[in-house]
Amino acid sequence: MCSSDLKGKSRAQTTPKKPKKKKPQSLPGDRKSPEISSSIRPIYPKAALNNNWEGDIRVEFTINDKGIVSDYKVLKSTGFEALDASFIRTVKQHYKFKPRRIMGKNKSGKIKLKYRFSLGD
Repeated sequence: MCSSDLKGKSRAQTTPKKPKKKKPQSLPGDRKSPEISSSIRPIYPKAALNNNWEGDIRVEFTINDKGIVSDYKVLKSTGFEALDASFIRTVKQHYKFKPRRIMGKNKSGKIKLKYRFSLGD
């Protein structure tokens, strides 16, 4: 090649490109959502026992970056405030959570939990 052949070509065309290193999308130990690390069964309220109340509850809990419940939203109620309150209180006071983790850093996240209050148990 003579120097006149190189005039129209840029340096990038004559040197090979270095492959770009891809940044990792996640790290070992990352979690897409919070996880339960320990739990207990809720207490069956006395009023519910006396009145044969049963039902299913579904709740979406917000878990902060420290693994503590910071908020909740009832998605499906049992229909009995005493049962709902017993489950929510149990989760807030006794459940332990591992927070959501992205790229090695704890973040707040949401987890949906359900429980069935049944006198047959």
